Amino acid sequence: MIKLYSLGGSGENGRNCYAIEWKDGAILLDCGVKREIDGECIGKYPRLTKEFISKIKFVLLSHAHEDHCASLPLIYNLGYKGKIYASEPTSEMAPNFMNKWKNFVIENNGKLPFTYEDIKKVEFKNLKIGRNIIENIEIIVGRSGHVVGGIWFIIKIEDKNIFYSGDIVREPMLLYNDKPFEVDAAILNCAYAGKVLNQSEQYQLLIDSIRKTLLIGGKIILPLPPNGRGCDIYRFLLENIKDEKIYVDREIINSYKKLISMKEWVKIKDDNILAENVVIIDTMEERKEVCLKNIPGVILTQDGMLTATQGKYYFENLKKDEKNKVIITGHTAKGTVGAEIFSEDYIKKNLVKLQRERIIFKVHFDDMDVIEYNSYLQAKTIILFHSEKEKTKNIISKLKSDNVNAICLDIGEIYRLN
Repeated sequence: MIKLYSLGGSGENGRNCYAIEWKDGAILLDCGVKREIDGECIGKYPRLTKEFISKIKFVLLSHAHEDHCASLPLIYNLGYKGKIYASEPTSEMAPNFMNKWKNFVIENNGKLPFTYEDIKKVEFKNLKIGRNIIENIEIIVGRSGHVVGGIWFIIKIEDKNIFYSGDIVREPMLLYNDKPFEVDAAILNCAYAGKVLNQSEQYQLLIDSIRKTLLIGGKIILPLPPNGRGCDIYRFLLENIKDEKIYVDREIINSYKKLISMKEWVKIKDDNILAENVVIIDTMEERKEVCLKNIPGVILTQDGMLTATQGKYYFENLKKDEKNKVIITGHTAKGTVGAEIFSEDYIKKNLVKLQRERIIFKVHFDDMDVIEYNSYLQAKTIILFHSEKEKTKNIISKLKSDNVNAICLDIGEIYRLN
């Protein structure tokens, strides 16, 4: 019998970690952290034990975002001595995300469940797109379209094909994605469960909101992850904001430069990295100048939840002017500034007058994406993750009407695949 585990990421957004177990051992699928500040608790980690880690033959990593990779040192702390199998770009980027998470916890006086030495122990081995063999197990790898290096897996265990999506985009703007083949079961991302989002409409909402603020002389803070969504939105603004200044953190520019050079992953050929109205920002002194200038502009800064020093600086210095605006385009975890700014208590306590808006930029699956993607997978069992359980009820009902056994597991729950 094959067992499918949720060890984090089911019924919630963050700490994605799943496993496949059979009589010969287990495979771990991602190992992320949930960026949540709850009193003295900084971050939430997958439910892993030394006993379970002792069963793991190897680990597959879908991509290098902290909610999928930042807890990898934890498995080494618990006794894992094997490799992490990932795409080459992910192998290169993941150590940076692990170290950033370590620094974030330290800066917030939190405690890590692993040591600095455990971070150094994490060892990667590159996978290729297509067929791979690991420990005599066949793994099919395809590009997911979520971020450079983002991949999905089809794992062949005994007589079953099991699909794991990682984070996935059905129609990415910049990146290639590959179509899978039929499987028996799927562990499938549905971060926008309960919604059907049209990406072109979301782009229009974003540019309309930005232009409205620019017209009244305000500044717009766009906190973004440097990879993935940050690159997509930067390119979009290059094409649509021609006259007003666009201030961009160096890290976002560097990510975009690297992105468009990676021909295996990027479907759009583009040498237009900068424009005359783009200003690259390196230092806090330069950020101070941007805040002091009495001219409108768009600020692209890291990270997406306003937890990085750069983004928090802009927010603190621009929050008291009602002409300004901050636009959140992705998930924000409990306790982060990006989440707190929508609380009236926080607004009053911190004298916030700038406008606040959420415009979701689509980088995951919604209900319709799940249904249409299963036309490729033809899976009769689908385990949904990356969303609150309550929000999955509608898509679960729709899938069951198509004779698909769809569920959202509780963390720690096991599904037995017959």
